Amino acid sequence: MRDRVRGYLMTVLGTFILSLGAVIFIFQAELITGGMTGLAVLLDLIIPLEFFTIDRIVFVLSIIFLLIAFLTLGRDFVYKTLLSSLLYPFFISLLLPIVREDFLGGFFVMPNDGLGLLLSALFGGLFVGVGCAITFVAGGSTGGTDIIALVLCRYIKPLRQSSAIFLVDGLIIIIGAFITRDLSSTLLGVLVAIVTSLVIDKFLIGQDGAVSCEIVTECARSICEGIISELSRTATVFDCVGAYRGESKQLILVCISMREYSTLLRIISSRDPHAFVTVSRAHEIRGLGWGDEKMKNEK
Repeated sequence: MRDRVRGYLMTVLGTFILSLGAVIFIFQAELITGGMTGLAVLLDLIIPLEFFTIDRIVFVLSIIFLLIAFLTLGRDFVYKTLLSSLLYPFFISLLLPIVREDFLGGFFVMPNDGLGLLLSALFGGLFVGVGCAITFVAGGSTGGTDIIALVLCRYIKPLRQSSAIFLVDGLIIIIGAFITRDLSSTLLGVLVAIVTSLVIDKFLIGQDGAVSCEIVTECARSICEGIISELSRTATVFDCVGAYRGESKQLILVCISMREYSTLLRIISSRDPHAFVTVSRAHEIRGLGWGDEKMKNEK
């Protein structure tokens, strides 16, 4: 129960930081980057209607993506994504007033010059990366366009999740480039995406080092398929029995790099949100499917 509450609190914190970065930096500078944040900016530029404000666009997109997830990815995934998906438009609406000139004398208003735009791209990527990383570490998902990437992976088996996310985000940025016809704005959007990725991979998830994960689940086959297809890692499965209820389950043992940790959590949560996961630091790992990359070359 304590771990579940901690996960919820981390999801709330991560979503708030993500929303804060979007409002102060990305929305003000109208930077079209990847994810639902960039898609909302793009639609705001395409649909110049006063009542269709950016917070309402975010709300509509959240509902649409949740419906797509429910129809294609199942109820369990929607439950895991629901909290962040509903909090994000709420926080956006709550925080939008702080970027007005009459709020604290315009303290949060970013200048629209070259330096201001560059700072918006850098700090926008930083805030979005930190917010997403905290949510991922909590075992949740920010939903949004990641749902489209997961749907593509489900129906296009050779496609990895990281590649699908890159394709979706890249498509949003390319469409934005054609709409704005502004190279500098497009490059700033790319910079936001790069900074976001670096923050998630290096500062919070970590790039160096490895972990050993033990996963107790009733969906071992499905989780192992995701580990093999999306991470190109192998795993070992043991039959086990739960001591409390005497239920037959499986124990998956898998070793991954720290930067693959968030992807593993997504794989587990999308297939078995009730799985029990234990993670330990690994001081040294050797063998097939690890440092020599033989497994990846043989596939």
